[in-house]
Amino acid sequence: MGNMKKIAYGAVGVILLFTTIFTGRTGLGEENIEIYKKALELQSKMEGTGFENFRLEDYTVAFYDGKNDYVIVNSDTEITTQKREPVMDTLVATAWETDGEYQVLCPTVEKLQGLVNMLMPAAQVQTTPEDTDSANTDNAYTQESHVATIWHEAFHCYQLTNYEQGIEKLIGAEDRETANVADTNLIVTEVDGNEQVVNLYKKEIALLEKAINEDDLDVVKEIILEYKQLDEERKEFLSSECQLAEAYYTVMEGTAYYVEELAYANLQQPEKQDDRTNKNVVWDINQTSANDIKLEPYTEGTNKYYNIGRAQCLILDKLSPDWKADYDFSRELIELIYEEAGILQ
Repeated sequence: MGNMKKIAYGAVGVILLFTTIFTGRTGLGEENIEIYKKALELQSKMEGTGFENFRLEDYTVAFYDGKNDYVIVNSDTEITTQKREPVMDTLVATAWETDGEYQVLCPTVEKLQGLVNMLMPAAQVQTTPEDTDSANTDNAYTQESHVATIWHEAFHCYQLTNYEQGIEKLIGAEDRETANVADTNLIVTEVDGNEQVVNLYKKEIALLEKAINEDDLDVVKEIILEYKQLDEERKEFLSSECQLAEAYYTVMEGTAYYVEELAYANLQQPEKQDDRTNKNVVWDINQTSANDIKLEPYTEGTNKYYNIGRAQCLILDKLSPDWKADYDFSRELIELIYEEAGILQ
């Protein structure tokens, strides 16, 4: 499964937060409408992800051109736009509460392409040989990347709309906004700033990759036991506040990154039929061969939790394919893995 070219994320749903000194063409180009249509067309395949009632069409999508927002209006007969004052005057892709609902806010594809190209190689961008776009082969950020980004942010809308109580339970707070779990200073000082923690994390990521690509479930469980021992050792170095921040990013961003990568894979490969659900879905963890999936190496900041959370989702797909049907984001993914692997806490 190919990884999309991806900038390191910094906070919930954020691809890049950048003040709009960036100049260039304004107005919503037709390419963005086509990207939205392409995202909608993925729905039948993405229903195979297993998250209950997760539909892109349920959430408003608005493109920001550096001057105005263009809100997509999707009727039964056509797709139009409505111009409004920008909700966020920055080049940021995020899920944001607007007009009483969570909406997908994202820059136009032209803005993100220009910004990514300007920041390269400073930005952390991943590439694979197949990660190209026929219309944008010279750009680091492609149409497919933008489609996957929309799905990522729509998933945050889904989380925040339907599972606020579960998220509050996860972080042990009645008010998510004041829990301070998104304080990246804790990650910088306690995790990235501690060589022992970094070395343990590198070993854990290697074990996650090994588990993902192992077909024998008994071996997978042995790997998970080894992972648990390392994880417990690592957590001894961290404060409870830092552990909550890690749990928050791993669950919230890891699951969204999992969805994002599924969207990207579905764009890259031909359609298949899932005999178990009678739904069109391309990528299936149970059909991958060994060494198919490579995890991203350890990185500083919060990006590693996207990577780790996605990996934990893939392992749960192996151990319990229906785990997403009743998942409410109130528990860490690794707790579910330990349960499914028969490893007592």
